[in-house]
Amino acid sequence: MVNEQKVVSISPEKVTQFSQKDVAYMNQLDKLRPFWEHDMALESFKDAITKKQTHVVDRNLLHEVLSKQYSRLGFDFSPKNDLRDSNTFTITTAHQPSLLTGPLYFIYKAVSAIVLCRQLKETYPSYNFQPVFIIGGEDHDFEEINHLQLFGKTLEWDNKGQTGSCGRMNLDGMDQLLDDLYAILGDGDHATILKTMLDAAFKESKWPYGEATQHFVIDLFKETELIVMNMDDAQLKQAFIPIMRKELMESFSQSSVQTSIEALEQLGFKMQAYPRAINLFYLSDGQRNRIELEDDHYVVLNTSIRWTRDEILDELNQNPAGFSPNVILRPLYQEQILPNLAYVGGGGELAYWLERKDQFKLAEIPYPVLVRRDSILLTDGKTIEKWAKLGLDIEDLLKDTTVLQSAYVEENAANEIKLQEEMESIQAVMDKVKYKAIEIDPSLKGKMEAESIKFIKGIEGLEKRIQKAEKQKHSVKLNQIESIKQKLFPNNGLQERTDNFMSFYLRHGQGFIDLLLAHQDPMKTGLKIIVL
Repeated sequence: MVNEQKVVSISPEKVTQFSQKDVAYMNQLDKLRPFWEHDMALESFKDAITKKQTHVVDRNLLHEVLSKQYSRLGFDFSPKNDLRDSNTFTITTAHQPSLLTGPLYFIYKAVSAIVLCRQLKETYPSYNFQPVFIIGGEDHDFEEINHLQLFGKTLEWDNKGQTGSCGRMNLDGMDQLLDDLYAILGDGDHATILKTMLDAAFKESKWPYGEATQHFVIDLFKETELIVMNMDDAQLKQAFIPIMRKELMESFSQSSVQTSIEALEQLGFKMQAYPRAINLFYLSDGQRNRIELEDDHYVVLNTSIRWTRDEILDELNQNPAGFSPNVILRPLYQEQILPNLAYVGGGGELAYWLERKDQFKLAEIPYPVLVRRDSILLTDGKTIEKWAKLGLDIEDLLKDTTVLQSAYVEENAANEIKLQEEMESIQAVMDKVKYKAIEIDPSLKGKMEAESIKFIKGIEGLEKRIQKAEKQKHSVKLNQIESIKQKLFPNNGLQERTDNFMSFYLRHGQGFIDLLLAHQDPMKTGLKIIVL
């Protein structure tokens, strides 16, 4: 069934919703080349493997932690590839624990990582490649993850005023959200499966929110080889202590990242994140606060916590789980603990990574291949049929709504609605009259020019009225154009950044994941339009 879908690929530069830097990276432009280590190509992984083999990763620890995480959530950890095997490498993607996965690209990230692993296995059969999805639950920006869009409705989780790390929040208020969601999902077969997974993760458990999300994603992708990992783990952070110590003692990230930012700004690209002297937070009592150095003491902002140099190093050794890397340091964390070859991310994420190459050198951690995840627009045959009846092609979906409407009116108008030729003729007559009047009385020049401008403006106003009248004749078709565009590009943005996957899961069930696996290919960049 998945082979019956139609896929149309749009090149990156035609998608106005992509940023300048995103398009430049997808097209692998030379001016950005100094900011990455490996080209985004399957051939680049040979060198990436060689370099990663020189980096010591505690594979037994990784296997042990994942086994414990899966067991705690009620799953058996039996990955397709044994992470303890030195010939096994990971392909990683990550995202915050967005509410019930949030926008569609959460799902696309996971699928892109899976597809890339399968492609790499075909290219390098003597190695194993394991897709890993990291649930980055330590961030504390609750407003970023507390809502989802489904069938044009916004569902929001009221967490009863909890603060701090989102992943550590309890599930207070989740029951009400799920009740509201279930009223929308209905009682179909696929809806029943969804409800069962959601109940198991968010209603029948006592896990914090990050682990509940981890459970749901494991369940959703259980028929694939994807591993889902929670990085907020004391044992994993124990392995990251050397880098956190280096950050606290040397502030090594700030200067290296700032130098890259300045070089990118000279090329016309904006800064993604501000590097601080210390890029670590401290987690305590429902809070996540920045650590700063003040008068030879390390202080946790908005608290009374203060340490000397020796005291903070002792705290780091005794309680590594209390330290939380920010967006500047987080890439080093995952690359330190994983036998990782590539990071799969969206344009915004890769823009962060392009500022990190020199930082990785200072940390003596191999810099991964950066792979742009697939961007996808999902639509259905009926919508495309309506679009075709309007005389429009699939690629026309990328054009601005007003441009499409104006072109449609002009194409289908019963009479010519532009008066350009008429205005040129009138202008020629007015010029002759002005010339004769000036010959008789030069003082009439200003008056004649004013009258000419006034007359032309009157004709332009008449043209607009004619166009408006013609648009009213085609209002039904013009409304169809606007309706389809709004459906597929909500508020002129990409569908993948707004809509949740459940609207498609209700129709296709687990077949939706299979459909994406069949058609995604992160090595071919741009926007893929899939007609279901």
